[in-house]
Amino acid sequence: MTDAARCRFLFLHLSAPGLGWQALAQVSEAALSGLPGTRVVGSFMGLFGIGSHDLFALVAGPADDDSLAARVCAALPAEVQVVDALPLRATARPASDATLARDGGFVFRFFDVRDGDVDEIVRLSRTAWETFEKPAADAAAGDA
Repeated sequence: MTDAARCRFLFLHLSAPGLGWQALAQVSEAALSGLPGTRVVGSFMGLFGIGSHDLFALVAGPADDDSLAARVCAALPAEVQVVDALPLRATARPASDATLARDGGFVFRFFDVRDGDVDEIVRLSRTAWETFEKPAADAAAGDA
């Protein structure tokens, strides 16, 4: 596991007509598992707005790997189409490149932020996560 500050992330929208999202996840994760220096952090099926043969995946690699997108795309089998590959750097989340272990619903939102506002957006995001996670942690402690 590597601290997210030392990682580069790649958010992929993958498609494979003829395969369901489960088979697409298996094929993609198998192809990427042998790619040195990378880790599949998570793969996500869509509930609304994408086909049952589409999948989103978050892949991590070294922060200085300028060829991460090219290496990941080249490693995928021919039947897997890369619809989009968005390079990202972590701000408040994720904290590391560890594979996500908890089930749940994931919502991905993208928006543009002016350079001068990035620190404020990160602060707001971090505060929101603390507020969001506290009730969940309290509930889990109550289950013990």
